Amino acid sequence: MILIDFIVIGAAVLFGSIGAAVGFGKVLKMFAKGIVGIIASVLISYLLFSLVYHLSFVQSLLVKFTEYLQAQDNGFTKFLLTIRIDMIVVGVALFIVIRILIRLFASALAAFFSADVSLIKGFNSLLGGLLGLAFFVAIALIAMHVLYMVYGGEDSEVYKFLCGSFFRLDELYIHNPFAAVIEAIPTPAA
Repeated sequence: MILIDFIVIGAAVLFGSIGAAVGFGKVLKMFAKGIVGIIASVLISYLLFSLVYHLSFVQSLLVKFTEYLQAQDNGFTKFLLTIRIDMIVVGVALFIVIRILIRLFASALAAFFSADVSLIKGFNSLLGGLLGLAFFVAIALIAMHVLYMVYGGEDSEVYKFLCGSFFRLDELYIHNPFAAVIEAIPTPAA
């Protein structure tokens, strides 16, 4: 085990402990409100964007939308097409839908887990700890993906620092699941 493994263990224990202490219901309420809710919505939108973008009915709507913009033939619509307004519209719509769903889901579950029954309290702590761990994993994967985008792959100092990790962080750095989302997003046609 190398230094980064101990850091990962410490951070995982910290996030898991905080999640267990706070409880699943309260963590969900945090997700539903404020900046944490927005970050959670962005993360989920980021993970689902490619899937939603490639759905056939979404593609057919986007084709009609871009054809309409191309028919207008003015500088503003050309600008909108250049910045890929179709992708922006899908991303914003997905974010809004996910934000609403998170608030509804969190409110329902928080009400259930606030019951004053010892079995539910124990389950609340267990799920809170697991949710805290999941939040840690998501943050770690995003951080590793950003580092990969900034510093590069196997030739980078970051990769060399992660080599030999017990948790195989070097492999996760190169084969990050978030990289598949970026690769699946289509590039604009020239």
